[in-house]
Amino acid sequence: MSEAYLAGASQEIKTDRDAKKHGATDVELWLKKISRAREDEEEWRKEGGEALKVYEGDETNAVTNLYHSNVATLVPSLYNSTPIPDVRRRYGDKDAIAKDVAEITERAVSYIIDQMPFDTLMKEMTTDSVVPGRGIMRLRYSADVEGIEKTAEDMELEVVPWEKFIRGPGRSWDKVPWIAFKLDLTFDELERLGVKADRLERIGVGASSPHEADGKSRSEDDDVAQKGIYKTIEVYEVWDRTKRQTLFITPRDKDEPLLVLDDILELPGFFPIPAPLQQVKRRSSLTPICPYTLYRKLLEEFNAISVRISSLVGQLKVRGIYDKELNVDLTAVAGLEDGEFKAAEGVKAFQKGAGATLESGIAFWPIERIITVLQQLYLQRDQLKQLIYEVTGLSDILRGASNPNETATAQQIKTQWGSLRLQDMQAEVARVARDLFRMMAHVVATQFDWQRIKKMTGIEFSVEMPPMPPDMPPEQAKKMQQNAAQQHEEQVEKLLRSQMSSFRIDIESDSTVRSDMTRNMEQMNQFLGATSQYATALGGMIQMAPEIMPAATEIFVSFARNFRLGKTAEDALEQLSQIASESAKQPKQDPAAQKAQMEMQAAQMDMERTQAKGQADQQKQQAELQMKELDLEIKELEADMVGREIKAKQKAMDLEFKHKARMADLDMMIAERRGEIDIEQAVKSAAAKDETLKIDLRGRRAASEAELRHKRMSSDVDIDGKLRKSAADRAREAEKGEAEKAKAGPKRIKIERGDDGAIIGGTVG
Repeated sequence: MSEAYLAGASQEIKTDRDAKKHGATDVELWLKKISRAREDEEEWRKEGGEALKVYEGDETNAVTNLYHSNVATLVPSLYNSTPIPDVRRRYGDKDAIAKDVAEITERAVSYIIDQMPFDTLMKEMTTDSVVPGRGIMRLRYSADVEGIEKTAEDMELEVVPWEKFIRGPGRSWDKVPWIAFKLDLTFDELERLGVKADRLERIGVGASSPHEADGKSRSEDDDVAQKGIYKTIEVYEVWDRTKRQTLFITPRDKDEPLLVLDDILELPGFFPIPAPLQQVKRRSSLTPICPYTLYRKLLEEFNAISVRISSLVGQLKVRGIYDKELNVDLTAVAGLEDGEFKAAEGVKAFQKGAGATLESGIAFWPIERIITVLQQLYLQRDQLKQLIYEVTGLSDILRGASNPNETATAQQIKTQWGSLRLQDMQAEVARVARDLFRMMAHVVATQFDWQRIKKMTGIEFSVEMPPMPPDMPPEQAKKMQQNAAQQHEEQVEKLLRSQMSSFRIDIESDSTVRSDMTRNMEQMNQFLGATSQYATALGGMIQMAPEIMPAATEIFVSFARNFRLGKTAEDALEQLSQIASESAKQPKQDPAAQKAQMEMQAAQMDMERTQAKGQADQQKQQAELQMKELDLEIKELEADMVGREIKAKQKAMDLEFKHKARMADLDMMIAERRGEIDIEQAVKSAAAKDETLKIDLRGRRAASEAELRHKRMSSDVDIDGKLRKSAADRAREAEKGEAEKAKAGPKRIKIERGDDGAIIGGTVG
């Protein structure tokens, strides 16, 4: 009867109580709710699956995966910097206990996220929100218990597969009554979960049951069951916020749940997940919108153009036809080497064309129109790409493209407006990180052992004690200090584990986008500028009325707390406020007494001024005497220095004169020595030349005598039968020759000398 009631024509039930009256079990009701929730989001799940296939490149007809490129650009713009937990007192008041609780919470959360791949998980969740449209991060807590003590505790995050998450009806997240996770669990996993073995045997997944050949469970709804060698069963983990219970149910056993657990984590929102991250939201429901569907037609058109371009590019081939009579010649020409020629055989075929060239004999396939079409297609694709960027919000500045001719101000404006549509999504990512930090902090506060918290955070508690009496023994003072520290630690632990701690501390996260650092620097510059203006404006007033200093300090501290200056700056501001408060608490004197004190101080100051004036006059006289003595000493020193300078100059001149005289003597000695050397060389040269001339003259004389003898002998021979000369003629000739010889006398040599006296030549006379 229950199945017929649940499967009625209306497919709806009035109330759970009415359904149970008709025999429906809790499991059947939950399965019905889960089925209806999946039906409500069936269209989105289908679109998400298609988008995932396009993103992962499973679409075989996709030529250019622009969608994958857009997602790869968008995800880093939404999350590119690890957030840091920022825990502080909510109202910034002087609350030492809340300050220690904030410090413990911040250290614990920082340690936990350092022990897990937080960045990887956040990027996966962000990708799910961009591709299918919904990203979910789940918090898990586990502990090993021996008896009543926890031997080990652990906390981790995991990205929930978008297709395995089901939610109850609701237009806002705080109105969602339940959520469910679809699981595919093995026998060992169910047993570790706490399901009894006999129950597992009853539903047919015991150890003796044969596993299925394909490694999949054969349930009624098993579209994404995981593959493996072990047999799995489809299980739904349902978190019912209304009853604050967690149920594990399976379609194989509709009688009762496999396991029912009370509130496990005791989270304020009950669910182990923050509100899902969705890039595009509906106004009417929480069902996501797949971002791919918003510009799917543009992407399909872009892909169609890319397909056409690819097809036309394949047709850009040089092809043609020619006369079959040219077959032999064209085949031969195609195989010729560089610079090689061959005689044509089909001459008549060449002569048919104008100019008798190869081009005239070949008809090429026309590709000019294909090129024209390709140019238009490329232009259309670029315009379509720009339109897609406009639709998706990927501005030029986010894609790294900019105009070098633009000014810095123009590019800054372009950056601000280019990322305007992404700022909401960036804020959503930061919101998820903040919610995760708050959930971690709550689990640490309510579940972790106190000693483990102290070891994990390394915090040490200390309390400022009032001044002790001087007669108190050191042991008693030390014991009082320890007791005060112990009481302070107990109060810190009590506040940490209390549900009221959120009233006194605030848990936030810094930005998850690195570009926000620029805005933080601008805010810091604004803070410093405003501080300078405030100090300048109040400086004169504080000098005239020092009593306004505490109020001015409190105004500045309250103003500074609006900026996130960090804990160090906050501590300094707190110290500044304490100093101002202590100065304000100091007792004020009676005006008359204060006036008398001021008059006494004025008289004392006059007396001090008179004494100071007398001392100054005496010091002035002493200084004048010292100056006169110093002048005399200076004059004596100057005279002494002048005398010494004159003596030094005379001595220098004497030395210089002696040096010049010595140098002149050396020059004369060198000149004399050079003259002697030149004379010796000239004499030697003249002697050598005289000897040469003597040898030459002797040679010439011997030659003349030989010539005369020859002539004499020749004259005695009569070859041509001429008449011989008479003896008298010969005698006369001989006598004449001797007379001439005697008349000539001996020869003299004239020697020629140069200006320096050296012999330069000679003549024979």
